[in-house]
Amino acid sequence: MLIGFSVDYVVHMCHAYVESTEQGRYERMRDAVVKMGVSVAGGAVTTFGIGVALNFVVSVFFDRFAVVIMWTVCFSLFWALVFFPALCVT
Repeated sequence: MLIGFSVDYVVHMCHAYVESTEQGRYERMRDAVVKMGVSVAGGAVTTFGIGVALNFVVSVFFDRFAVVIMWTVCFSLFWALVFFPALCVT
């Protein structure tokens, strides 16, 4: 499941980059971030919110699972919106 979270955001950004009608690498990435970045960030915020809600459950399993989900979402969002665009532009 965590691999799905990690890959999902980058795949969406990659798809938007490939399907962009702009000509240059910088313009294509800017177009992808504008069109898909908001959706990716929105998905990350809602998933992170579920992790926050799970922190209030008494069960130790759900508490630990919430922490793993929140860290995974943070790293995946950073990778998709910061590192991946930098790789595509250079």
